[in-house]
Amino acid sequence: MEKNFYDLELIKILEEHIEDGDFQIISSDIYVDKVNANLPFKGSRVDFELLDEYQRMFFDENEAVVAFVKNIAMEARIAPDEKVVYLGDNVSNLTYIFSFKYLEKVIVDILDNIPEHHYFLSERMKWILYISYEDCAEFALI
Repeated sequence: MEKNFYDLELIKILEEHIEDGDFQIISSDIYVDKVNANLPFKGSRVDFELLDEYQRMFFDENEAVVAFVKNIAMEARIAPDEKVVYLGDNVSNLTYIFSFKYLEKVIVDILDNIPEHHYFLSERMKWILYISYEDCAEFALI
């Protein structure tokens, strides 16, 4: 698995915020295939409006996404130890898996330092959170 500049940046962010290096790095193919097989698309984007409990927010500051994440975690009853899969759609080559409890700690640094669209999804494909490079966050149950 070849790590590029942005993968190395992601690893630094995760190591800074996640205790004892409690994250995995895997090839993106597995989850790209799962997303393509299990989610509806409109063109090249996931069509969130066809999924359950769809929510969207626009934001000016990346910190606003933390409140959105906390809110959806409570509403969707996402357990702190549930595994999150991070997929970028352009500049990062690899996929990262870590516990949901770390998402609010890493999300702002990821948004500030990795210039791409971001997909965070449940390891078991129960929900998906998309954050665009154009300051829009979308969440839905799968």
